[in-house]
Amino acid sequence: MIEAMTYKKNGITIDVGDILPFNGGAYVTSIYKPHSTARWYIKYQPFQSEYGGNWQAARIVARLQHMGFVT
Repeated sequence: MIEAMTYKKNGITIDVGDILPFNGGAYVTSIYKPHSTARWYIKYQPFQSEYGGNWQAARIVARLQHMGFVT
C-alpha cells in the first residue's frame, strides 16, 4: 500500500486532517492506494458515527465539485 498526505484533482485538494462536509462532517484519517489497484482511496471517520469508512478519492472530489467546492 502507498500512502499520501495530500490528494489533488480538478482544482480540489484534500489533506489528511481535513473535514469533509458529508453527513454532518467526517475527518480524513488517511489517503492511500492499494498495490492491487491504480485508484486512490480516502479513509474517513464521521463525527456522528463510531464506524469509519473509505471511498474512492475521485468520487469524493466529484461530490465536492457537485456541491460547489473549489480550492
